[in-house]
Amino acid sequence: MKPLDLQPEPFQATGSISADGVRNQLGRPKIDRLTLLVREAVQNSWDARLPDGDKVKFAMMGWQLTSKQRQFLLATVFSKLPRDGLSLGEALNRPSLLTVLAVYDRGTCGLRGPTRADEIGPNAPVNFVNLLRNVGQPPAVMKSGGTYGFGKTALFLTSSVRTILVHTRIAEGKKFEQRLMATALGGQFTQRSRRYTGRHWWGRETSGGIVDPVTGRDAEEAAKAIGLPLFERDETGTTILILEPDFDGREPVDALRFVGDAIVRNFWPKMIDGPRGGGTMAFDLSWNGTRIAVPRPRDVPPLEGYVRAFANAHASAQGKPIPHPSGYVQQVSCQRPMKHLGTLSLIRFKPLPRLASPSDADDEGPFKGPSCHTALMRGPHFVVGYVEGPALPLELEEYAGVFLASDAAEEAFARAEPPTHDAWTPDILEDRHERTYVRVAASRIKQAMQDFFGAPAPSRDGARTVPLGAFSDFLGGLVPAEHGTGARGGTMGSAGRSQAREAGTGAVAEGRGGGRLARIRIIETTGPHALSGVPVFTIRFEIDPHPRTSELAVRAAASVVLEEGSLEKEPPRGAQQPRVVLWNDHLGNDVGSSDRLVIPATAHGPWTVSVEMPTDAQVSVDLQLEAPRP
Repeated sequence: MKPLDLQPEPFQATGSISADGVRNQLGRPKIDRLTLLVREAVQNSWDARLPDGDKVKFAMMGWQLTSKQRQFLLATVFSKLPRDGLSLGEALNRPSLLTVLAVYDRGTCGLRGPTRADEIGPNAPVNFVNLLRNVGQPPAVMKSGGTYGFGKTALFLTSSVRTILVHTRIAEGKKFEQRLMATALGGQFTQRSRRYTGRHWWGRETSGGIVDPVTGRDAEEAAKAIGLPLFERDETGTTILILEPDFDGREPVDALRFVGDAIVRNFWPKMIDGPRGGGTMAFDLSWNGTRIAVPRPRDVPPLEGYVRAFANAHASAQGKPIPHPSGYVQQVSCQRPMKHLGTLSLIRFKPLPRLASPSDADDEGPFKGPSCHTALMRGPHFVVGYVEGPALPLELEEYAGVFLASDAAEEAFARAEPPTHDAWTPDILEDRHERTYVRVAASRIKQAMQDFFGAPAPSRDGARTVPLGAFSDFLGGLVPAEHGTGARGGTMGSAGRSQAREAGTGAVAEGRGGGRLARIRIIETTGPHALSGVPVFTIRFEIDPHPRTSELAVRAAASVVLEEGSLEKEPPRGAQQPRVVLWNDHLGNDVGSSDRLVIPATAHGPWTVSVEMPTDAQVSVDLQLEAPRP
C-alpha cells in the first residue's frame, strides 16, 4: 500500500475558520476531558443508529502500539507531515511506546454520504462531511443527541497531538464500502507566502488537489495493519482512533475505569430503556486486550432510585400504568402559551452508602452527597444534568427524580443546550415562546421537588414546622386534633392540606363512676427530628386532673393510617410498627418508654411523648386517659 497524501487547508479569500477556532467551539466546559469525550462520542453513535437495528454497541479499546503498527503509521499513514503547527511527528518518533484509544460503534449506519461538503444533494446523508469536513452542522433528525456538530472537537481535545484516524464501513444498497482518513487540528502557519488554517487531512489526492478517504481493500488493509477492530460480515459502523490520548495524569487502566463510571452516570437510561428493561445501547471497554467492566446502574448508588423513577416517567409518557405505584408522577405543562412540556417522576428510597468517587470534583450531584436531584433528559434518554432540590431532614431518606421532555417540546429543549449538551439554558434561545417553555419547566420541577420532599421551613415565631405538601405524606406526621376519649395526633395526608387544630378543650375521659375525672390538653407537636438516631414526632400535653383523683394513666395508641383513611392496628408481616420511644416530665427527665405512663395527681406538667415514625407510612396517635390499675 502506497503512502497517503497530505492536504493542509489554506485560508480562502472569503475567510475560513482556523483549527484554533474549531478547538474553541466548545468553550471552556465545566466537565472534565474524558467525561466530555464520552458524552459527545456516545451521542454521535446514537444519532447514527440503524433505523431497524436492535441495539447500538459503543466501545473504547486502548492499547500500546507494537513496533510493526507504529512503523505502518510512520511509513504509510503519516509519511508526510506539515512543517509547522503540529506535534504529531515528534510523538511518532519518540522512543517510548505510543498509546492509542479506539472509540468505535457497531449497529450504526457509519459515515455515509458524499466525502466532499460541496457535493451534498437534497436529502442526502451527511454523516461523513459532518464529522470530517464541516463545523457546527445541526442534526437532520428529530430526537438526536447532538445539536450543533461541535461535539467532535472533544475527539481532538483528547488527543495530545490533536490527531485522529477514522475508519468506517457503510452500506450502499446490498454493497458495502470502507473508508479511511486521518485528520488533525494543528496551529496556523505560513508556507511560501500563503497562510494555512491548521486543519489537515491524509488520504488519496484526487481532482482539484483535494484529499479524499482511502477506500476498499486499502482501507481494510490499513485498519488491520494498525490494529483497529475489524467489521464482521454485515456490520456497519465507525472507528475513531485517537493518537496519544491525554488521560489527565491517570494510568490508562484507571482512565478507562473512569470512562466506565462516566458512561453509567450519563447514559444509564440507555442501559434500561429497551424492551423488558433491556438497554438500547451496549457498552464495552478494554485495555491491551483485557476487558474492563462497565458498572450496571443498579450497582452504582443511588441510580437504583433513578431507574425506578425513569420507569415511571417512561410508562406515564406512553400512557401505560406506572410500574412503581409508590412513586409520584406529574405531567408538566405551560399555560401561556399552551404546551405539554414533559413528565416528571419522583421516588424515594432508603439512604445508601456511596462508592469511592473517581473524580476530584467538589460537586458530583447525587453521587457524592445525599440524592435530592432530578435527572433532565430528552427523547434520546441521555442525562443532560442533575438539578438539585431540597435535601430531606435528618437524611432519613433520599429521593430521585426524572424529567422526560415531551415530543412537542423536544426541539425547544434541544436548542436550549450549549455545545456540551450539559444544561438547559433558556437565555440562549431566540424564540421567546421556547424560552418560556424551558423556564416554566425548570420552575415546575423545582416547585414539585419542594412540595413533595421539601425540608421543614421556619414559621413566624422561628420554630421549625413541617411543610403541608406531599413531603408530609412522605414522612408521615402528627397533627393534634380532638378525637374519641382523649386527644389525637392525626396525620397529614397526600393532599397536604391538614392543619393543626387547637385542642384546648381536650377530650373527656370518664371514670368508673361515670363522673368526669380529667382531661388532656395538647399544647404542641414538634418534628420530625431524631431521638437517639430514631426519627420521631413529639407531642407536648397537659392534664387537668379532677381534685378527687390520686393518679392517672395516659396511653399513647399509635396506628398506621391506610390510604383510604382507616387505621391499621396490626402491621403486615415484616413491616415496621409505630411505637412510643420516650416519655419526659416537665424537667426533661426520662420517665418511661412503654405505651402507657402513670402520672401522680400531684405531679406538675407539661409532659411529652415521642413516637417513632416508620418510613413510608402515615402515623396516627391517640392519647387516652385511663383509670390506674389496682
